[in-house]
Amino acid sequence: MGLLLGLLLSLLTPLSWAKKGKEKTGSAGTGLGERARSLRQQGISALLVKDFTAAADLLSQAYRVSPDAETLYQLGRMAWLSGRTVAAQDLMRRYLADPASGQDAAAKKDAEQLVEQPRPPSGEVAIVGERGALVLVDERLTGMLPLPLPLLLTSGEHRITLEIAQRRIEGPVKVLPGRLSELRFNVNSDAVVSRVVPAVVWLPEYKGVPSEAQRLLSQTIEQAVRKQRLSIVPKGVALAQAPRLADCLEQLDCQDKLTTVNEADYLLATSIEATGDLTQSDWTLRLSLVEATTGDSAAKRSEPCTRCSADQASVTLDALVSRVLNEGMARPRGILEVLSTPPGADILLTERKLGQAPYQRAALTGSYTLVVKQAGYKLHTATIVVEEGKKATLRVELVSEAEPVKPPPPVVVASPPPPVVVTARGPQPGERAPRPLWRLALGASLIGAGLLVGGFGVSGLVQHGRPADPENKTYFDTQDKGIALLSVGGLMAVGGAVLILIPGPKVK
Repeated sequence: MGLLLGLLLSLLTPLSWAKKGKEKTGSAGTGLGERARSLRQQGISALLVKDFTAAADLLSQAYRVSPDAETLYQLGRMAWLSGRTVAAQDLMRRYLADPASGQDAAAKKDAEQLVEQPRPPSGEVAIVGERGALVLVDERLTGMLPLPLPLLLTSGEHRITLEIAQRRIEGPVKVLPGRLSELRFNVNSDAVVSRVVPAVVWLPEYKGVPSEAQRLLSQTIEQAVRKQRLSIVPKGVALAQAPRLADCLEQLDCQDKLTTVNEADYLLATSIEATGDLTQSDWTLRLSLVEATTGDSAAKRSEPCTRCSADQASVTLDALVSRVLNEGMARPRGILEVLSTPPGADILLTERKLGQAPYQRAALTGSYTLVVKQAGYKLHTATIVVEEGKKATLRVELVSEAEPVKPPPPVVVASPPPPVVVTARGPQPGERAPRPLWRLALGASLIGAGLLVGGFGVSGLVQHGRPADPENKTYFDTQDKGIALLSVGGLMAVGGAVLILIPGPKVK
């Protein structure tokens, strides 16, 4: 069907294009337009018989004579039929960007379907040079400056040529997958300057968002990134360089690795969720920007859009992407260095492994609490502050787990004095022997009995002369008895004391 549409398109050249050429060049323009149509028709005929060499030559001549959108469309068809998918998509993209493509709905639809086909690894090249210069890629004519869109080229080495009148200026360019390069041609000096535009790996996630709205929001994100003079690397292109990372894209370490593998400068993760009525949904927009030099999250933003249409959510998203990119790219940085003795220790930031000592990498400014860990050694935790433009160095002396613990100083306890041993010995000659036990016992008994008898005597003396009956007719007469008992008791006590006090006999 595409071939038939191309044939019909070449036979039925729109009158407006012929009129446009006439207005621009007068009668000479009319002659050039006729010649361009004739060459284009011959090129289409060559395509029908698959003579791609002749078709390329004829269509290129037609474009040189009159660089119109219809010839660009036929060049795209030729590239597609000859198996050059990326070249065909490049030409069709620029055909669709030309307002004249809207004059043929069938050709426009055919071009849109071709552009949406799976794309091999490719990148873009923006060409800056003199207006009206013809652009050739690897000696194939592809357009005229200024190009409405950057060239889309397969990954690898290419040679770009500008033709200006009778002059040719050539420059090499290396195309990286998903990256945008820029090639500047200086006509005065014939100098060609090439540079790779900083790139952002883009990881989109949609929840509850219809496909039409997804296309709109995706275009919004891509345009917002390009407004920051950055190229965008789609998720599929990025994962083609590291397929093993597909299962861990929510982890910061995994995002850092994906950014590094693709030689990108940033990674932008976007999560867009819509709930409720599709015409007036509640949107949640979440964005996170990871920086390649530090491997850290440089900016995070989340913003709702309540009761919004897809167009309103797109406006909010555009502003949010710009804010996150500006904030992340402006974050100040320093250098973090960690040295350990012995070397080879793991450097951990919370649960994330930064690397092994000796470690050195750019870091966002701020305070970091690091854990230095190595088998056989005790964990070491330390906090370090990274300042803008400065190197912060942490030196760690690890302590072995097997290292003996130093014993505490000994406690001096005073020893008790040795017991005094008393050895019993008998009395020596000339000394007195101990008092006999019988005397001690008898003396003690006499003293006790004397005190008892004397007590009765004292009682008799006290009772003497007191009435013996209630009528006071008789009285106690105990004076003599009391004196006798008191005297006897006193003699007994004195006798017992004498027995005790008399020393023992001398030993001969």
